[in-house]
Amino acid sequence: MLNLLVNPQGSRPRILMYVQDSWGFGHIQRTSRLARVLAEGGAHCLILCGHREAGSIVPENCEYLRLPSLNIPLSKGSQGRFWGRRSPFELEVERAIEFRRRLILEVLRGFAPDAIVVENRPLGMMEELDGVLQTSDAKKVFLTRGIMTGPEKVRSHYLTARQEQVLADGTFAKIVVALDPKVWDLADEYDLAPEIAARLEYVGYFIEPVEPNVIKKVRAERGVPFGGKWIVCSAGAGALGEPLIRECDRLAEKHPDLTIDIVHGPHSSLPWQPLLVSTAGQGRLRFHRDCACLPLLHAAADIVVCPGGYNSLTEAMVGGSLIIVVPVQPDDHDEQYLHARRLAPHYPIRIGRRPDQLTRLVDDALADESARVSISERATLKFDGLQTARAVIMGLYKQGV
Repeated sequence: MLNLLVNPQGSRPRILMYVQDSWGFGHIQRTSRLARVLAEGGAHCLILCGHREAGSIVPENCEYLRLPSLNIPLSKGSQGRFWGRRSPFELEVERAIEFRRRLILEVLRGFAPDAIVVENRPLGMMEELDGVLQTSDAKKVFLTRGIMTGPEKVRSHYLTARQEQVLADGTFAKIVVALDPKVWDLADEYDLAPEIAARLEYVGYFIEPVEPNVIKKVRAERGVPFGGKWIVCSAGAGALGEPLIRECDRLAEKHPDLTIDIVHGPHSSLPWQPLLVSTAGQGRLRFHRDCACLPLLHAAADIVVCPGGYNSLTEAMVGGSLIIVVPVQPDDHDEQYLHARRLAPHYPIRIGRRPDQLTRLVDDALADESARVSISERATLKFDGLQTARAVIMGLYKQGV
């Protein structure tokens, strides 16, 4: 099949970005933020993902194609249910992976990218990119948030022997790490081979700044009284976050004088009664089924309660909010707990092990009289990751022109 788009020398580069299917929105949100700054820098960006909600997340200066998800419709097949949904396809796992692989190959032929960014796992969650990446001459970049999972689990969940081999053999020209090595040193923590470590580019955290005047406006629009405290409790997309949200409900009963927003997340299994609106309640207490402006709420709140996802943490730190993390992942070797623990020396983060510890943690945070200081003002970590990552990726393109 002929490439439909032939890129003449000197034209804008085309960048294909492949996003990990996931329970939450962290992967698609992080990749979309990078796509936005790449597009602002002159690139044409096309995101491939399996997220049904991509249309409300991918920025307007980019495009996306939604693939049948390996997380719900395909890999679960007819063998089980996920979030109460049964697969619309009754495919065995091997056939599902091959189906997705063929779709990706057609996109590669049609879009003819100059660069390919693969996020989270070098060959995809089920190694569906194995044999696909090798068909393209595009420069390839692996994008990772940094902390995948604990060292004890990483090679069984993320860096299988084949995935690690691809990182070592030069398939990827660069490995872009979206955090600061003072928080997590991949080469050391995961005992990476020297040829992999040599390609690591620690660009810093991916953040979108929120100016103080915007925070002031958001608080006024929400109706937070002068000198009052505002707590935002969110479970991200909502999967597995139901116990935390229930505890947030009890927290609101104890503190009727506080401004509190509780965000269930669209993947939550908790019942949502209103038929016409995704926000309920009035006055000091509001509930949200979903919240497109959640990054602004995180930045403007005094206290953010969350499971510890990458985006929730960075959004809260941008505005200087105090953070309480209660992970929904099951043990100390998972990313949420590890990341929060490593960030705590650099930023005020309180960590709970169980939802029933939330009331005590909030009481401690309410008693904290520290001034709001954003992570950029603290100047302890690298937080210019989006701009640095864009420079790395565009630099590879320019080398190939």
